[in-house]
Amino acid sequence: MHDEFKFQASKHGLSCETWTIGSHLSTCPQIILVAVEACAWDTLKIYITTLIRMGRLARIAIDEAHLVLQQSSFRPCLDMLEYLGQMPTSILLMTATCMCCLESKLFKKVGQQVYQVLHQSTDRPEIAQTMIVMSPVDFENAVRAKISFVTQNLDRSDRALLFCLSRDECD
Repeated sequence: MHDEFKFQASKHGLSCETWTIGSHLSTCPQIILVAVEACAWDTLKIYITTLIRMGRLARIAIDEAHLVLQQSSFRPCLDMLEYLGQMPTSILLMTATCMCCLESKLFKKVGQQVYQVLHQSTDRPEIAQTMIVMSPVDFENAVRAKISFVTQNLDRSDRALLFCLSRDECD
């Protein structure tokens, strides 16, 4: 994803780089791509603040931004997105899996009150996301029956993922 974003930025004459702990101010990118799971926040704060003071930074792009809604309770680094949302520069939140009903929560979490959502069709049309609400009555048997029904209709090349609120629930 980062490579594609860099390619598109270069087509429009914009400098773009993925931030790492080794990023140096001498490159002065106009767009910084940030992977939320790989950040040394204190170093990133200094880097971004300096680029903004230099008038060089046009945008911060955050990949997998939806993780702030799902994992910030046990991954404190994700709270940093709230800090980045307060910076005086544009912020781009990228996600391929955030459901439309959670978009406003995502923007609120990063402190953005004014925003625009852009949707693009996926280049992986075989991927679909479906939420199935299960009754709490006889929950385990209802889930077991639903999984059995769904997996019987899968081809050998098909895959399915089951998400629950905890690993114990999935097990």
